[in-house]
Amino acid sequence: WVELKELTQAAGSVSIRAIAVAGDDPRHLYVANENNVVVRLFADPISPVVTTLPQLPAGTRGTISALAVSVADPELLYVAVGEDQNVTTRSDSTRFLRLRGTGPWEDLTSRLPDYASQGVTRVARKNAVHAIAIAPDDRIFIGCDRGVFVSRDKGDTWVGIHDGLPATPVRGIAYQASNSRIQAYTHGRSVWERDADLAPCT
Repeated sequence: WVELKELTQAAGSVSIRAIAVAGDDPRHLYVANENNVVVRLFADPISPVVTTLPQLPAGTRGTISALAVSVADPELLYVAVGEDQNVTTRSDSTRFLRLRGTGPWEDLTSRLPDYASQGVTRVARKNAVHAIAIAPDDRIFIGCDRGVFVSRDKGDTWVGIHDGLPATPVRGIAYQASNSRIQAYTHGRSVWERDADLAPCT
């Protein structure tokens, strides 16, 4: 193990909240800390390079909960925004962002649909996003306080795929390439799975 002091100098000595590996070379990383500072890191043990990315847009009140990188483009980053710890009331906030290269940030929250299921409605700006998974074909899956959503066009449009899923937070999400299934890891309601290639139910 080698300590990457350059990362601490750029992001500060506070807790790391999310890490994402870009492409096939694990030395290329994105790291976010609890102050919502995001850096791009070339983690070479001999000559590491750290690039601090622009600050998140004004109106981002929660804390970064997940990062993910496009399969096709290692400079295309997605950021999920959850909530601060021990917060029970959801704030009106930016929830999902996209960054190409060094910016600027694109706020995609308005493109997320509101969650409406089982008599529960939650608007996108109050629906904290906790997890991101990206399939080999660059489909993006996100797990939220309420619901699971998928985008097939780099986050421009979304559709819900939470048919039958309990109205409980999805804290983790994973795509299994071997059988093309998506798994949602919920808060207190176990793990749920569905075929990622099935069209959403109406």
